[in-house]
Amino acid sequence: MKKIIFLSIFILFLSELIFPNILKVEPIPGQTYKIINNKQIVPFETAWQDIWKNIDKLDYRQQIAVATYIINFINPDFIDAYIVRGDAYFATNNYIEAIADYKTTLKQQSDNATFNYKLGITYNYINHTEALTYLNNAVSLNNTNGDYYFERGYAQYNQFNKNAAEKDYNTACLMNSKFTSKSYPLLNNNRKYIAWNTALNKAVYYNKCEMYRHAYSYFFDVANYQNLLHSFNPSYTILTTNTENKSWFFLEILKSAINCKYYQTALNIAKYGIQSNNLPTDILAELYMWQSFAFAGNGQTEDAQISQLKALKLSPQNPRIYWILGDIYQQIYNDTDNAIKNYQKSLNLMPRTCSQYSKLIIILAETYKKSGDIIKAHSLAYNWLISQKQMLSIDNPDPINAPVYLSYAKAYDILGNTRLAQIYYHTALALNPEYDIPTKYYPNKNEQITYLPSIIININDNTSVKLNSYPLIN
Repeated sequence: MKKIIFLSIFILFLSELIFPNILKVEPIPGQTYKIINNKQIVPFETAWQDIWKNIDKLDYRQQIAVATYIINFINPDFIDAYIVRGDAYFATNNYIEAIADYKTTLKQQSDNATFNYKLGITYNYINHTEALTYLNNAVSLNNTNGDYYFERGYAQYNQFNKNAAEKDYNTACLMNSKFTSKSYPLLNNNRKYIAWNTALNKAVYYNKCEMYRHAYSYFFDVANYQNLLHSFNPSYTILTTNTENKSWFFLEILKSAINCKYYQTALNIAKYGIQSNNLPTDILAELYMWQSFAFAGNGQTEDAQISQLKALKLSPQNPRIYWILGDIYQQIYNDTDNAIKNYQKSLNLMPRTCSQYSKLIIILAETYKKSGDIIKAHSLAYNWLISQKQMLSIDNPDPINAPVYLSYAKAYDILGNTRLAQIYYHTALALNPEYDIPTKYYPNKNEQITYLPSIIININDNTSVKLNSYPLIN
């Protein structure tokens, strides 16, 4: 035992001599800067009125940032901020967020026809019943606006009230000739495609950020919109006839469902996917292994083993198969030995250029640490850190890189550098509040820092305002 302790200390000492910077405590970049890009940074509170005068000149992401800061830190009752942010969300297809802001404005001015219309047109992308309620209000409050009649007619068209829809459409055309070139079937097709595409992008984004509950929800929206699209236009069959896209969709939604521990739903998805025709062998094998994971999570051990054997027989050289199997042993059976064995096999089969290679190294290092093999855990974490040619910026983190920040945090945690581990854990958690991090770095998650991607808004040549902004997902 003494030899092992001595060897560990010697390795760390030698590493410090060879790579002196990797274990040193570093300050948090960007937290106390007074000058950025040779510009003096002034407090937003003293400059927000000047910025607000030119709010229309900012892009949507900046508008959301400014409005959010005003609402959170200056004046939560500033109704114009909700309108601007709601409009920016609507323009970027973030309908749920837009609805929340428009509802806030309506609480303050329930008899405002414009606010009712904004809610109505936003709901017309996702829920026509709700849309009709607000559009009825808008027409009652102002019966001279053709846009209100046109949108109400569109909502009624989707509720199969064709006579009422035709009446509103004709009224809108009489008020404004721009509507004569528009038709509800064509509008339906376009809007459903926008909603489908937005939901798909969000699902992919959240899966990459490992925010699986959000991804799971949006994947089901994708499937629902897919059915709607196909009913309006049979050419929209991307997820049902294209083999590559269909395979990808099954694997992505399975990943999100299983990471949410929705095992029964995952079994239904896997079964449906396995029964599909013409799937590539590697994909079919992965589906069987995900099915094994779901069976194991459900406590159906024998079924899990049968699916596992099918996967291994179909694609014995597929690294993804062994990674999933390692997760099964790790997460379901708490068997670190078999988890390590399969993670290592996955790494041996996986090209080093693969984007997931680094993530699996850290998973393996953590598993070694859990098994008590500290030397191997340290070696993997240390070598991975020095292999990173350029660390990601903490000053302006990208939400899509949240898993990478988490990997840095875990590597430093394994090496015992609690200061750097804390910095990267805090950054990762702020980008993805669903991460479960060690309590020593966040004893109380309710007190977590609000660290969000920064942007710079220019006031003039010499002065800027730095504020936080939420990621904008198109």
